[in-house]
Amino acid sequence: MRKTRSGGFLLLMGGLVAAPVHGARPPALRLLTIIERAGQPLYRAFSRDLSAALTHRGIANVRILDWEPGQLPNRQMAHRLDRSAFIVTVGPRSLAWRLAQNLVTPTLATYVTREDFHRLTGSPHRFVTAIYLNQPFERFLALARILIPRLHAISAVLSLDQKWRRPLIERVAHAHGYAAHIVVTPVDPRAIFSAFRFALPGTDALIELPDTTVYNPFTLPEIFLRAFRYGVPMIGYAPESVHDGALAGLYSTPSQFSRQALPIVLSAVAGGRVQLPAPAYPRLFKVLLNRTVAGTLGIPLPDLPRVLMEMHRRHPPRPAEFGT
Repeated sequence: MRKTRSGGFLLLMGGLVAAPVHGARPPALRLLTIIERAGQPLYRAFSRDLSAALTHRGIANVRILDWEPGQLPNRQMAHRLDRSAFIVTVGPRSLAWRLAQNLVTPTLATYVTREDFHRLTGSPHRFVTAIYLNQPFERFLALARILIPRLHAISAVLSLDQKWRRPLIERVAHAHGYAAHIVVTPVDPRAIFSAFRFALPGTDALIELPDTTVYNPFTLPEIFLRAFRYGVPMIGYAPESVHDGALAGLYSTPSQFSRQALPIVLSAVAGGRVQLPAPAYPRLFKVLLNRTVAGTLGIPLPDLPRVLMEMHRRHPPRPAEFGT
């Protein structure tokens, strides 16, 4: 910071230079990203990618607010919230925190599942939209069909908290001509492992859903072992699942989320009235394959470029898809 001839100051931050007039109110923030201080590395990767893309396009006055879950807004935090033209939240708890401030500032929620978004905001919400974290279930079915041409039935195991998914999954599977073996289990390791004895026989693919009660570091090794015994490949929702033993993973990366978020943010900070788009599922995604598992199960996998081409051809993204 150095003094100017007029007595004002030049504020240098991130390579951007501003010379506010003495006594004038500081310029409003164009974008404020709220991220949990203790958040996952994916949260920070997304925030860095989005901030870098905005800086590259000359968007000034962009700030990231590190927020600790349970922390009350101090004067500086309240000031930034009040001055922000647009807000991006990263993670469900950051969205809940922003909603608790009762702001009318337009907001894009990221890294939040469809379920959590509607639970927190109610539907529809005038000032908040989202890019959901979870993939549409039809996309999982499309991937399963490409990898397993003779696919006839899929299976899934749900905890009691997630049992609302059961009729929706069955409806979507039946609409595409597949049987669905869905088992709901209590929160008990023995019950969870027993559930797979009923879900796996007679199915061609196990779909791993984002349900940490069922799928967690304690249960996953045993689940993979049971799936191998029945010869049923698992399709997961994270790359870690593939590294641990799933046949394939379907997910979106931080850079893909930031690419989808960028035009929404650019439109919002351009000036004028903000028109928020409807909440949407990830438009961009990646597929990761485990050829070692495929060889063990006797599944001939196509090349990854062909898998992606078939995914986009058979299943282009649609706003009204059902997400898991």
